[in-house]
Amino acid sequence: MAPRPRAGRPRLPVARTAPAAAGLVLLALAQLRDGQAASTTTLAGVVLLAVGVPPALPVVARAVGGRMADRASGPRGVLAGRRLQYDPRSAVRPLYGVAALLVLAPVVAAWMGAVRHLDAPPPRDPAAEAVVLRGALDRVDTGVLLRGLPGAVAVPLAPQDSGPSGSSGPPVLRVGLGCADAARLLGTAACGATGSLTAEGSRRLAVLLGTPARLRLVPPGTLSPTPEGELAVIAPREPRFENAIRAAALAHPAALNVVSAADLVLQESELVSWILGGVAVLGSLTFLVLALGTIDRTAAGRGGDRLLGALGLTRGRVRAIGSEEFLLGYTAVVGTGLACGAVASAAWSAMDPAIGYPAGVLAGAAVLAALLAGAGVLGIRLASGRRPADGGPPG
Repeated sequence: MAPRPRAGRPRLPVARTAPAAAGLVLLALAQLRDGQAASTTTLAGVVLLAVGVPPALPVVARAVGGRMADRASGPRGVLAGRRLQYDPRSAVRPLYGVAALLVLAPVVAAWMGAVRHLDAPPPRDPAAEAVVLRGALDRVDTGVLLRGLPGAVAVPLAPQDSGPSGSSGPPVLRVGLGCADAARLLGTAACGATGSLTAEGSRRLAVLLGTPARLRLVPPGTLSPTPEGELAVIAPREPRFENAIRAAALAHPAALNVVSAADLVLQESELVSWILGGVAVLGSLTFLVLALGTIDRTAAGRGGDRLLGALGLTRGRVRAIGSEEFLLGYTAVVGTGLACGAVASAAWSAMDPAIGYPAGVLAGAAVLAALLAGAGVLGIRLASGRRPADGGPPG
């Protein structure tokens, strides 16, 4: 039942798969690197994979068609497999866009997940809270500023000179706070026997002040607020503290800017929802264009059906063989695209363990691919209904 090979059967060198293979190799190498090198290697691998999958599809389709023809139990499967094996390029050319979309969609979803991911804010201190004042601090009257805040302390902050060039380690921040006030505000001993901060006291104060620097306590009277420095106001935790200090700073004659922990928490921009809406609209339009293109190109590419009709096959048999051939090639295309998209998105998500894998997007892409398969079969039926196979009996 195998048809005789026709003259001019397209040659498909295995080198057509080289770009896709290089992309997979780059994605594998990216797992062995970190930082900017990993990001660059992953991006290069994704681009090579998206560009390299379409040229590789005829090679994959030819292999699938040959295997199908060798294992088929009936003439319909043998004919469909041999037709795909002998001319896979014509069968999969209308599906290049589908394959590229299946590779890129999960990667774009993983990238958007990384962009939208926000680190959780640091845990609040159970006993105290703080704000930081900036501005004309040399003209601040701390007595007036803290008049309505019993228990609050104004703490000047200033960076310590880095010392000799080439010194390593985190910067040092001088904090004008006494050990007694630190212990009262934190509710625990904050200083050791030598008068320096304990590890727990340093950690809690650093969280309160929102700084990664190492802290060094200095006597309050030895450090004065300056316009170049900062002034922290630390008080026992109470609901009205932030509003009260903001009101006091606003009423103070000196121009002051108040920064609290809430101001430092990253929040998603309102533009993100508009961007996601635009991506959804673009994806819908792309799906419609691919569906119409699949119907049109599949319907226009059924010239071989006349030969089957001339051999005496009914229109229904011709339609069944065409549908099976299309679905065989389509399965090869979709399977390749989904597999490459899953690998590429997994490599992208692996760069940040906090980013979830876009399994939902992959499932949605598989559903859309199934709908497009229905569009392709519809194109075959439309072509069969428009023109009967030459010389063939009606189905």
